[in-house]
Amino acid sequence: MKDTYLYEITESEEIIEETGRLKTYGIMICHSNREFANQKNEYCRIDNISPDYNKIVDLKNLIERLELYPIHLPDVIEDFLS
Repeated sequence: MKDTYLYEITESEEIIEETGRLKTYGIMICHSNREFANQKNEYCRIDNISPDYNKIVDLKNLIERLELYPIHLPDVIEDFLS
């Protein structure tokens, strides 16, 4: 049986000396547990990827299409931002 993952956007707030508060977004991959409805096990989470929400939505859509395994998230983010 294939693992099922949920891909979610995270939201954080950073304090930048020069500009004040800055909202940033990241990605979290959770394992969807079918035995226990609504239970999610977090596998990989990377916060503060970008303050550009639309860019993170594009990233989330990409990893959903790829059905990305959590272990590959750091590499995909690095490529996506370069």
